[in-house]
Parts: sequence; C-alpha cells; structure tokens
Amino acid sequence: MPDSSDILDIETPLLIEGGIAWLWIAVALGALLLVAAFLRHHLQRRPALPPPTPREIALNALRDLAACAHEAESICFAAEVSEVLRRFIGAQFGLRAEYQTTPEFLATARRSMIFSRAETELLAEFLSKADNLKFGGHPPAPSMPINTRLLDLAMAFVRGGAP
Repeated sequence: MPDSSDILDIETPLLIEGGIAWLWIAVALGALLLVAAFLRHHLQRRPALPPPTPREIALNALRDLAACAHEAESICFAAEVSEVLRRFIGAQFGLRAEYQTTPEFLATARRSMIFSRAETELLAEFLSKADNLKFGGHPPAPSMPINTRLLDLAMAFVRGGAP
C-alpha cells in the first residue's frame, strides 16, 4: 500500500499578472476580424450597379415632369421638357443640342444622319411647339393638352418610337 506521505498537497492557484483582461481583448479582436472578413466577403460579391444610361435619366426626368403637367404653366413646362430632351440628345448622341437654337440644331441633326427621317420630324414638331410656347407670347397659364402633347412627343423621341 502506498504511503500517504508520497502524495503532495494541492498548491494554491497561480496568479497571472494583469488578470484575464488579455483574454477578453484577444476574443474581441478575433470577433472583430471575423466580422470584417464576413463584411468584406459579402461586399465584394455584389456587383456595382451600372450608371443609368442617358435614356433612363431622360425618361425618369420626363416621368417626374408628367406628375406636374396638369398644373404647370405651359411656357415653363415647355422649357423644362425641352431642356431634358436637349440634355438627352447631347449625352446620347454627342450633339451640342443645349447650346444651339432650334434651326441650328435641326440642321445639324439632318446633316449628321444620326436620326431617321421620322425622328427628325418628331424633333422638329416638338421643338416647334416648345418654341411657339416659349417665344410666341402665349399667356403663362396651365394647359393640360399642350403640356401632355409636349410630354408625349418628348417621351416618344427618347423611347425611340412614334408618339
């Protein structure tokens, strides 16, 4: 039988300097690294949305204008729709429509051969109506039929079809 004098007594716990704060710091850093790795992985997998095309930008702007077509003054409405259409033409086709008068622009459009005959006629009708409102001395009153017609012509041109 073994002698009980051979068995040593239990020693007191060994104290680590600084306590267990280092353990909590290590756990927190590990968790932070896991969260960062997770976010990086998921953010990289999502493809960036392509920027909107000039056509999408113009259609959205025209839809916004459509919401106020019934209450807008025809002169101001014509100017705003014309501005959207001219910006679209500049961005989509590279023509300086924003900086040209209607006759200058239509001459450039006909010479450039970018637009079909139908598109050129659609542009001519729209610009003629808009110019008549802007420069023709009509009283600035809301006019739903005029505003709607201008909007229809602009939308048709941007979409690439007939009104």
